[in-house]
Amino acid sequence: MQNHKSQEIEFVSVGKKGTAMAGSLRKKVLADFSSNAPLNGVSAVFEFVLDAYMTGSYASVSIVYNRFISASKSETVEEILLPFSMKQSEQKTAQTEYMIEPDPALLVESLLKNFIEEKIRFAIMQNEAGEHSARMIAMKNATDNAGELIGSLTQLSNKLRQNKITSELLDMVTAKESVESS
Repeated sequence: MQNHKSQEIEFVSVGKKGTAMAGSLRKKVLADFSSNAPLNGVSAVFEFVLDAYMTGSYASVSIVYNRFISASKSETVEEILLPFSMKQSEQKTAQTEYMIEPDPALLVESLLKNFIEEKIRFAIMQNEAGEHSARMIAMKNATDNAGELIGSLTQLSNKLRQNKITSELLDMVTAKESVESS
């Protein structure tokens, strides 16, 4: 969130990595919503951010997350949540008047709040997908490396066993030769 008064950036983090990153940048963390199930805290994050913005303490609220692209790729994205703005459509539409119940202002406000809350939920899900993908790749690499290590250790063990057998055979042949020659 960007503060009105000092234009300083402050953070609300969801996850330990976000808190650590803010700390390394020496930025203030207003709230930390870290948990084992971050999707359960989406409503709390949204309410906290909305309240802080609506009181006028902050000029804007942005969300920064890693967008999942593929199992091996993700990109960092920053989107402005508040103030909310919609892009105008280029199409000209006929002006038709509709009667909307309940009050259109209430309906639009509710829809916008749900939209912003879902953007937060989407960002958390994208971040988690990237994290799970990275863990999956790391585990596959570890499994592959362990397989290679097992193969090389098995080969080394077989060589050592073969050398020991060869050495014992040489000792037996040498002992037999010495007994026969005496």
